[in-house]
Amino acid sequence: MPTITVQLKEGQSEEQRTRIIQGLTDEFVRLTDINPEKVHVIIEEVKSGNWGIGGKII
Repeated sequence: MPTITVQLKEGQSEEQRTRIIQGLTDEFVRLTDINPEKVHVIIEEVKSGNWGIGGKII
């Protein structure tokens, strides 16, 4: 079973998480031709202040 793990800054709406999960599943299926029921997507939310870009906390 393939597993896709995505880390996002906390606060994404349920609609956004649903679109991300569906989009990643669809693309993985398109690329691999695997049964979508076997694709697992895990979203890990990262608290604000625990993420940085370019040496700065966002």
